[in-house]
Amino acid sequence: MLGGLYFPIWFLPRAAALSLIVATPFPSVIQLPLDVLVERGPASEQALLLAVQAGWAVAILALSRWVERRGERKLVVQGG
Repeated sequence: MLGGLYFPIWFLPRAAALSLIVATPFPSVIQLPLDVLVERGPASEQALLLAVQAGWAVAILALSRWVERRGERKLVVQGG
């Protein structure tokens, strides 16, 4: 629901939409790629949307890597 699957995020007030886009990774999965595909807004705004999407990708990958390292450390301590 927060990703723009049921209704476009841009139906919300602009401040709420922007805070949702920046604060959660869900719009980067559905809404932002669609906005770029249909060329919503000028090229500079599309580049900013892609930068937000790339930032969330890096953050989620870093978090995944951290969780994996912690799991490996616990497994090795237990003799696995």
